[in-house]
Amino acid sequence: MLIKIFFLLPTLLLFIILTLSLLFRFRIFFKKYCIYILFPLVIINTIFFALLLPYFSPIDEGGHFAYVEHLAVEKTLPLLSDYVSKNNLALLEHTYPNPSSLEASKIGFGGQIYESFQPPLYYLAGSIVYSLTNNNAELSVYALRLLNTIIFSITIFIWYKALFYIEKNIFANKDTILPFLSFIFALIPGLAVRMVCVSNAVLELLFSTLLIFFLIRFLYVDLKNKHLIILGTLLGLLLLTRFSSFFLILIVIAYLIYKRKRIFKNLLVVGLLTTILLLPWFAFNYKNYGSLTSNKNAKEIQAYIVNPGHENYGMSYLASKTFILFDTFWSPDDVPQNVVKFVYYSQIITFLGFITPLIILFSIFYLILSYREFKKSSFLQVWCLAILVIFLNIIQLYSIVLIEDWPVLGGRYLSPSILAFIIMFGFVFNSFVLKRFINIFYYILSLFILFIFSFYLFCL
Repeated sequence: MLIKIFFLLPTLLLFIILTLSLLFRFRIFFKKYCIYILFPLVIINTIFFALLLPYFSPIDEGGHFAYVEHLAVEKTLPLLSDYVSKNNLALLEHTYPNPSSLEASKIGFGGQIYESFQPPLYYLAGSIVYSLTNNNAELSVYALRLLNTIIFSITIFIWYKALFYIEKNIFANKDTILPFLSFIFALIPGLAVRMVCVSNAVLELLFSTLLIFFLIRFLYVDLKNKHLIILGTLLGLLLLTRFSSFFLILIVIAYLIYKRKRIFKNLLVVGLLTTILLLPWFAFNYKNYGSLTSNKNAKEIQAYIVNPGHENYGMSYLASKTFILFDTFWSPDDVPQNVVKFVYYSQIITFLGFITPLIILFSIFYLILSYREFKKSSFLQVWCLAILVIFLNIIQLYSIVLIEDWPVLGGRYLSPSILAFIIMFGFVFNSFVLKRFINIFYYILSLFILFIFSFYLFCL
């Protein structure tokens, strides 16, 4: 209980400050300096999960850790045919440092390094952290979670800067809710769980956030070589972290075509930079699997777990699971409910999961109806970019389900689009819901922080 109280204090402090900002009307001052509260709050919030969540309780954390460990110990990228170490099995059984009674080669899927099809960038960074722990497997789990906490904190800072940039340049410095949305998304338990656990998702979030931010920054400038180098490098690093962000290639292509000037040259420069960064990984895969990626091989290994009945997933499956996709975007679905216990939290998550697709549909229809004003309105252009990112992310998931019969409709696969979600919610609520009632938002935000406080107190 004392540990919980320690981690709850910053959240309660934020609630008090927000309430005082309403009562004494120093909201503008608070918004200007809220980054100094945001950073400690986010760090302590993620440390809360890093320390209190049992390791390997989130989905696939053990698989990602096995990749890091193999790279750190063997000094080479793992293959799908490689088995997890004795240390990994001991951690899985919670017998470490005593040896495990399991034999990796005899337990099937769980004994293989099944995440080794993933691009290596996050795991290269993780292997350095692992080595710094003197190869102590249990300590290295928490050291890797600390690394994720640092990366996540940097990402939150970029959200904050991006939203302030939009407020200054798109809303002409009007008082908006945008910078405060970084608080709300940073405190969502589902996102905090996902980002703190050993996984490449946190680095994917960082690079996708940077890419979307720079696409917005470059929207009103004539693209020069330095801009193309930034875009190509970020896209390459993103794909070298997690290939599920493939849909962002289409975003960049559409963006460069929309800019209209030197389209072929711009596409060539960005494409070459991205390809150069990916070439070593492609070469490794071609040498060992005969193809540029090992995704197909990984699916063959994982099929009896993910789709044991070899079912054909069609439109009826998509229709029945779409709201669950958005439910799990908000909730910590990656962790069993015996670890994170739900009280009234589940009702709020259900509500958020219900309104999210409705806001996406509203945004799409509004943009279609406003097409005549599109070229003259930076507001519509940024909003369109955010919706396009979200839409293509969802379409990519739907395509995998329909074409490959692979049920990937989980909220964690929407992580690359989080900045786009923040922008969408900010534009809709600030421009249509709270335009005349912005003070109401601050009361709601204050109550939301209190809700998060009570979630930590009663649900964990």
